[in-house]
Amino acid sequence: MFFKIKDNSKLKIRKIILGPFKSKLNPIGLMNPNSVAVRIIKMAQSNSSLIIITPNPITYFLMPLTEILRSLYFQLFKSK
Repeated sequence: MFFKIKDNSKLKIRKIILGPFKSKLNPIGLMNPNSVAVRIIKMAQSNSSLIIITPNPITYFLMPLTEILRSLYFQLFKSK
């Protein structure tokens, strides 16, 4: 086992949506990788479960909506 989790501790799972940032795999990316890393850390420290970092403004609207609809879908069928 790589890590141990205490029985009374809480593990928070986060979803990260990243836009095109520059790297060796993507040299034509739009975003600076250092600024992307800083924003990821800041959003994780703010206790956000959905971390979105992208230059596309539509993503900031669609991803939370998708998560809400997915949650409602699972709650609907969980109760039956």
